[in-house]
Amino acid sequence: MRGQVFVVEALIASSILFLILFSLLSTPHSQRDNYYTLYAIHRALTSLDANGSLRNITLLNETKTLEGLLENLVQRKVFVTFFSADGNLTPLPQFSRKISSVSYYISGDFNCTLPREIRVYVIE
Repeated sequence: MRGQVFVVEALIASSILFLILFSLLSTPHSQRDNYYTLYAIHRALTSLDANGSLRNITLLNETKTLEGLLENLVQRKVFVTFFSADGNLTPLPQFSRKISSVSYYISGDFNCTLPREIRVYVIE
């Protein structure tokens, strides 16, 4: 009788340990990939801003150009919208799935343009 109880306890302990390890290793993987994607998008926006390309793309409201550049980088579908202090400058996309977003701001010029927000949506 004592041996049977020990076997049952061992089975319960091993199944609990298996479930804990399975849940720890399966869930954060997609979150970690999503974090790296958002970080890569932010670095790309920073790089484009440093060489002046981002300002030109934003002032001309060329969302498709920026979407193409970012999609080639991260290999995922992205949507870009531009905002100013007056509101959104480009249409907002409609989403039926889970998304994440990155916001990036560029400063305005004196007496010419207002600061702009660039919001990149990534479909998970």
